Amino acid sequence: MSVYGGSKDTRLSTQTIDLSKVSCAFVSRFAGDLFAVHDRIFAGLDEESFTHYVFRSGATQTKIRVYRNSENMLVGYAAVHHYRKEVSGQPVTVFRAEAGFLPEYRAHGRTFYFYTFELLKYRLLHPTQRIFYLGMLVHPSSYLVFARYFHEIYPKHGQEIPEDMRRLMQDMADDFGIPRVEPGDPMIRRVGWTTRQAKQYWINTDDPDVVYFRKRNPGYQKGHGLLIIVPISFANLLRVFPVYVYEHLRRRFTARKS
Repeated sequence: MSVYGGSKDTRLSTQTIDLSKVSCAFVSRFAGDLFAVHDRIFAGLDEESFTHYVFRSGATQTKIRVYRNSENMLVGYAAVHHYRKEVSGQPVTVFRAEAGFLPEYRAHGRTFYFYTFELLKYRLLHPTQRIFYLGMLVHPSSYLVFARYFHEIYPKHGQEIPEDMRRLMQDMADDFGIPRVEPGDPMIRRVGWTTRQAKQYWINTDDPDVVYFRKRNPGYQKGHGLLIIVPISFANLLRVFPVYVYEHLRRRFTARKS
């Protein structure tokens, strides 16, 4: 696969790649192609660091969905990893993810089915396990999605973080080796990625979730990430679907009116 040209066509084809089922030679080629797209979206990582972060993360399993336009140009990706960890003496499964799209191909819900299916499938296959999503979010848009879709997410404006959740997320982040920006604030981590094209909307909007993110993580434009944790419970996952339908219909109605 290669990266070239450009197109405004937003109809995309997808392919999902399980890294455990492909050769090392394929991974080397694939990592280079994916970094070429990533580097047009984000600044702050070189190809070697990106390859280590996405392809050699030590995950139990990694799947990457790639998105191509009608010219077969690679225009976006979504990666999901899960890890089996022992945190505070207890076994847990931790999901992490990365995604990026060239600006003209960004759309609401572009990765919804991929991520939700992977989380729900794992939850159904492991009904008694403790499962969490751990994020270190470097942009308000990412935080807004989690805050809007999930009922239980920490931290969130107007809510206290339960002490067990606070300890769990800090222990997980420390275990992954992501350093703190300031020694006294374990919730802000030095991720290093920054979005190349920042929209003024995210600076000016008074949406309470975005305001909270900007206040809690004022250095996000420097590549600082806000640590979040989402319990992957059936109740939390089932809430996602009605919210998604509502948001989808609201956007269609708004588009028609305009």
